[in-house]
Amino acid sequence: MRISSSRAHNRAGSSSKRQPAAAATCTSSKPSENQGGRVRQRILQPLGREDILKQSGALDRLLQSLGRHCERSIILSDIAAGTIACRRIGAPLLFGRPWQRIGIADVLHNRLAGRGFEFDVERPIFVTVLHRIMVSGSDRACERWM
Repeated sequence: MRISSSRAHNRAGSSSKRQPAAAATCTSSKPSENQGGRVRQRILQPLGREDILKQSGALDRLLQSLGRHCERSIILSDIAAGTIACRRIGAPLLFGRPWQRIGIADVLHNRLAGRGFEFDVERPIFVTVLHRIMVSGSDRACERWM
């Protein structure tokens, strides 16, 4: 189903040029139907003139009412209203677990143990890999991204 706008036509079938377009635009809901292999739309409910619907807020109320039946819309409106919270966990938490689970950190610690580094080299390597995953382009800009 879609909500569409159409211009009013005079008796001759051409659109009226004397009225402004906003005043002559009507809105209706139209479901699509397959009739004989062709998609046809029929008017389910005329909603009225678009300019009046916009001024009165009736179109907004209709869309909010329809949105209550859409799961994604419900979640987004609840987040906007503050009813439910959305936390961003970030890339280090998202990719840190697989990094540890696969054992990359352990392999790096074992391979770099005899090198005598004064800091944990695994963390800068993790940040570099994370940068390559999250930001396409040159790895030379990693220090600005961190």
